[in-house]
Amino acid sequence: MKIQLQPFEKTLISITGESFVYLDGAHSLELQASGKRAEIPSGSQVRFPKFNEISIQNKGDTELVADVIICEGEFRKLFEGATISAEIINTVDVSGSSVAISGAVAVSEMPVVDVSGSSVAVSGAVAVSEMPVVDVSGSSVAVSGAVAVSEMPLVDVSGSSVAVSEMPLVDVSGSSVAVSELPEIKSAATLNMVTSEYALSANSSLTIAGRVNRKRLLVQGYSESEKTTLCRISHTSATANTGAILPCGGGLMGEIAQHHSAAVKVWNPSGETISIHVLEEF
Repeated sequence: MKIQLQPFEKTLISITGESFVYLDGAHSLELQASGKRAEIPSGSQVRFPKFNEISIQNKGDTELVADVIICEGEFRKLFEGATISAEIINTVDVSGSSVAISGAVAVSEMPVVDVSGSSVAVSGAVAVSEMPVVDVSGSSVAVSGAVAVSEMPLVDVSGSSVAVSEMPLVDVSGSSVAVSELPEIKSAATLNMVTSEYALSANSSLTIAGRVNRKRLLVQGYSESEKTTLCRISHTSATANTGAILPCGGGLMGEIAQHHSAAVKVWNPSGETISIHVLEEF
């Protein structure tokens, strides 16, 4: 952001941050935040305890346009201290050949192997930690021993016969596939709801029955009258308009939720009929 300050002018900015970075400007700045004070020149930065506002003063005797950054945490330039490494991926063409791999094989990157029209046999322990892509179109593939797949290999087995013992992602267009040991799928909990509606006459009450295992009771009241009515929800033993307030009227719908299975009584003290909507969750 850019801040324009007259000679020795001080301004207060409401902003959340920790680091103040002074990118460019002709004079030094005096900063105050979180009870701390600092004076910094152009091209430097300072870090305060986390603040919600910061005071900035131009310490020069001429007008200043300062280019600054205010951020949370420590400010670093893009790519500062970054290390980039690359590994060459070899492509092996074994078309028309017979390839046998035995012993322990670990694949850590992403080899690309074209074995079109070939016979490939893999025995021993094979661990795949990333996502190899293997094209075995029109080939016969047999895998024996222990196979551990830690990610989600993508295998194109068009026109092939494949047996899968775990749960990798497989493209089996036009193929014959046998899948065993699928994970058990447990049904999720269900939520049952019961709704009902009542017309509560003027200066009367109604009782909503208790229900076993009811988790939540939602009562809504509505009246087309422009007057606001304060209905009440009470215990069934109440004999007057008392209890929790349920506002109705004014063209608005009020609601109140209670978390129990007991019966309740709804009171209408007004001269208007109130529509009562009830939702019960089990």
